[in-house]
Amino acid sequence: MFGMLTRKGFALGLLTVLYACGNAQQAEPRDGQPMADIQLTRLDGGVEHFNQWRGKTVVLNIWATWCVPCRREMPDLQKLSERFDPDHFRVVGLSIDDNPMIVKEYLRQSHITYANYIDLKKTMTKNVLGITGVPVTFIVDAKGIIRERLEGYVLWDRKRIASTFPELKKFH
Repeated sequence: MFGMLTRKGFALGLLTVLYACGNAQQAEPRDGQPMADIQLTRLDGGVEHFNQWRGKTVVLNIWATWCVPCRREMPDLQKLSERFDPDHFRVVGLSIDDNPMIVKEYLRQSHITYANYIDLKKTMTKNVLGITGVPVTFIVDAKGIIRERLEGYVLWDRKRIASTFPELKKFH
């Protein structure tokens, strides 16, 4: 009887471990680590990959239309996207909204023209990037290394980016 309980206990434990491993989220990326080549769904449904910007400094902002702090920082991100040479610097938005039409309309009304994508199933934001709230912003250097992960509202200006990436000073 004791041997039977041990085998059942072992089997139950093994099943628990296998289940947990299959459903575990990746550890959230940290400063100094490479940025994952996340799949980005365009608002028209097409797909692109983050690594398309390799060789450029990228500000990746995860946001939502219903998030007041997100909406407050977007005009500054728009200005920032216009201040640096797009051959060397990009601002990219990734919405966690449920409806791409709402996102499109919000961007149109707000005059936001930098590239924006949507994560309808939250697969990239939650499982790959470890995002549990918005806004969250990753600043990724031209080599694809995360220089900063910022949570919450950020006052964006050219000086902040230029001081983080002095190599960009010649490109604005």
